[in-house]
Amino acid sequence: KSYGVEPVHTRAPETLTGVYQQASRDAVIGWYSAAYNILDGLTSIPMAVSFAILPVAVVYFKESKEKLIKLYKLSIRYLTYLSMPIAVGIMILAPKMIKLGYGDKYLNSILAIQILVWTLVPLCINYVLGVMMTAIHKEKASLYVLFGNVVVNIMLAAMEISNLPECFCKTLLVLLSEVICGAECLSKEYHELV
Repeated sequence: KSYGVEPVHTRAPETLTGVYQQASRDAVIGWYSAAYNILDGLTSIPMAVSFAILPVAVVYFKESKEKLIKLYKLSIRYLTYLSMPIAVGIMILAPKMIKLGYGDKYLNSILAIQILVWTLVPLCINYVLGVMMTAIHKEKASLYVLFGNVVVNIMLAAMEISNLPECFCKTLLVLLSEVICGAECLSKEYHELV
């Protein structure tokens, strides 16, 4: 029994389908873009950390594998500790943020940001993984992972998901894409480091 509360994943497609079917394509793109712009701003955090640890990771790769592994683990741990509360906070504050930043016309982007913000966690991990792949001279393997991710993303986007609205599908694809990329990269990098 749900006691009047149903999980988002069971009601979101129905709710969004009704809202998005009545909207123009430009409006849906605007709602998605508003949500994605917030996520875009947050990517500066893992990007800055990655730029900062790259020179150290290159030196550690040459001098001390143990120090490199420690840097790797600490970077992922701290970025995860940072990204999780940010994701929770944005998920909770999304209605206020969207209304304040974009106005009432963009209230339909609230659910999109509430889903997209969870890409921040794997995104933070993926930035560190990318730096480590560069530091251990596995740029080619990293490129293959990214190419594979693009192929998977295109295949998922091409699938017919007729009962889900476009904006909802895009947000789920971005989240899934980051998780897949991180998993592929992590499995390759783990074997190189350990």
